[in-house]
Amino acid sequence: MSSLEEACLLSCEQWVDSFGQMPKHKFSREHKKAINKILYSDSKKYKVTFSKRNIKILLIAAILFSFATTVFAIPTCREHILNKFSNHSEYSVTSSDKTKDVKSLDVNYVPNGFKIFEKDTNKSGYIYEYRHDEKIFTVEKIMIDIPINFDTEKYGSEEIEINGIRAICYRSDDDIYGIIFNNGEYIFSISGNLSKDELVKIAQNVE
Repeated sequence: MSSLEEACLLSCEQWVDSFGQMPKHKFSREHKKAINKILYSDSKKYKVTFSKRNIKILLIAAILFSFATTVFAIPTCREHILNKFSNHSEYSVTSSDKTKDVKSLDVNYVPNGFKIFEKDTNKSGYIYEYRHDEKIFTVEKIMIDIPINFDTEKYGSEEIEINGIRAICYRSDDDIYGIIFNNGEYIFSISGNLSKDELVKIAQNVE
């Protein structure tokens, strides 16, 4: 039994023991007659009872089921491959046998002052460009099987997390930061001459 199961069992036992002795209740004759029709047959009589042990088992099963449901609800990403060359790197996704056309791009966080400047949309990818004075950033959503090349000649790249998903963060020679990750269905790329923290906020709010 794992540590999680032992902890759940101990917690359930303490909870069930806290019930104490249940008070007895006297049911009416009509109530007993109706219950007997449900519990007893003409050929064989049987009675369904729940012991404390059965209650504990049911509670543990319910808790483990809720954990499993939560795990399946967590967004997953596909493993990526990072190929490094002399002056750039390439991000690609493994096991990309099932691809989906890109039909939408939602950018749910835009820094103050920025307005959308240009949109480029097709089945393989959506690209939105935002500008504010001399500042600019782009958000790209492409099909899962399309590799992305980015500049790593001078600064290289590092691995970060975006909403629990492994992502690549890089900085190009002209001080452009970029973030690349996938959600299992599409690849997202966010880049611009903003701070790394600001780009992370944008990346956390795209879909």
